[in-house]
Formats: sequence, structure tokens, C-alpha cells
Amino acid sequence: MVSKTFKAASRISLVMIAMTSLLQPLNASPLQTLDSFLWENRLIVIAANSLQVDQLLDLLEAARADIEERHIVWFIDDGKRLFTNYSGQVSNELSTVLQSRWSGEELSKLQVVLIGKDGGTKLRLRELDLPTMFTTIDGMPMRQAEMRRAAGN
Repeated sequence: MVSKTFKAASRISLVMIAMTSLLQPLNASPLQTLDSFLWENRLIVIAANSLQVDQLLDLLEAARADIEERHIVWFIDDGKRLFTNYSGQVSNELSTVLQSRWSGEELSKLQVVLIGKDGGTKLRLRELDLPTMFTTIDGMPMRQAEMRRAAGN
């Protein structure tokens, strides 16, 4: 079980991300599509109902180091709000873009999609299974090259 202190720290992190986006230059364009992540980041896109959000945020926060190591940007859309570890501004239209990825799905049913750096859908799950996602990512040729570079080989 996650401690109250950890949960508070997670919420503070999200507030800090939100505040950071407010500090972006006024002329910075808010994120409207996923195109800017192509070849730079892997994405985890999660459709969830509002009752699932806190648990999902706790899981993602607990795996922060693994997520950063794998260049993952995640989004949780509960149909009303969008949560993310992306540090920039996010447009209101992005929620519509993300929902189009799982159109026809009910938000009462959890939907998790892993998108590779090439923009392709790599995995679809009905639960946030980070170990499975990390194993899938670590098996990808681009990730293996990243690991070799990090090891200095």
C-alpha cells in the first residue's frame, strides 16, 4: 500500500508539472497532437474513469525512474481531465486526439495503449501492467540500442 506521504509527494509533483507549464513562454504553443513525440518518446495513453485515476497516478509515480529511463510520456484521460508527466502546455484539443485512439471504448473500461517512438501501437492492455510494458519496450531494437549506448558498448 502506498503511504500518505508518497501520495502527497505524487500530487505535489503533478502540481509542479502544472506550474512548470504555466511558466512556459507565452508564445509557446500548447501540445495539440502526438506528432512532436515521434522518434523522441514512447507514449502510454490511458483511458480511465475518474475512480481509477488516483491508483494509476500512484503506479506511474512509483515507476518514475523506469519511465524516465525509457523516455516515456504518459497521459491519463478520464473524459473530463487530462493528467500527464509532459512538462509543457497541453491544449484542450489533445484530449479529443487521445480519445480518438480508443473511439468507441467506454471510459468505465480501462484501456492502456503503448505507442512506440515510431508512432506505432505496440501494445493494448485492459490494465496498467508496467512490468509487461517495460519488457515489451526493452525487447524493441531501438531500446536495445539505447541500452547499449548507456552501457558504453
